[in-house]
Amino acid sequence: MTQVVKATKVAEFKRVFDELDKGRIFVRICDIRKKMNLPREVFDEMLRKLRDAEIIQLHEGDNSTMTADERADCFTDENGVRMGTITFIGNSGTTEIEIEVAEPEVQEVADFDYAKLTVKELKEIAKSKKIRGYYKMRKAQLVGILSGKVEAPKAETKYTVKLLREVAKSRGIKGYSKMRKAELEAALSA
Repeated sequence: MTQVVKATKVAEFKRVFDELDKGRIFVRICDIRKKMNLPREVFDEMLRKLRDAEIIQLHEGDNSTMTADERADCFTDENGVRMGTITFIGNSGTTEIEIEVAEPEVQEVADFDYAKLTVKELKEIAKSKKIRGYYKMRKAQLVGILSGKVEAPKAETKYTVKLLREVAKSRGIKGYSKMRKAELEAALSA
């Protein structure tokens, strides 16, 4: 089933392009992707539509100067060629394009191979699942947690000395105001 995600104004894309252009002819796709902040499939479909409407031209560009994350944010065309830069050539007759994106197929979690995803994609999934400390994890840790092979870190409750003193005061513990954190924890757990 296909659904229309949004109609993108060519002027909006042109505005972002011009903002990043800085007098150059080419703009890196990864920079436009970050600036527009659209889901990957929506952004890629938008590039295809703009290319087909002859509003932009896609170029392989020099990917050797890009980081691995920036290369991952490039656009891969239907032939498997990674495009790194865009040239805005314009087409005055087109002011809006409709982007249609197929709804993602629901996969069984057990069948999904998280190892095929990039670290950036894994971190986005971990963030959406509210996994604590995902931003510090390496790929192997993220794959293990998301695939269910490794248990996610538990949220540790950290109490401040101020909070511990308030609890000690409410429980009537004498000398709470001069106790240190370890002493407060011991007195409250007794």
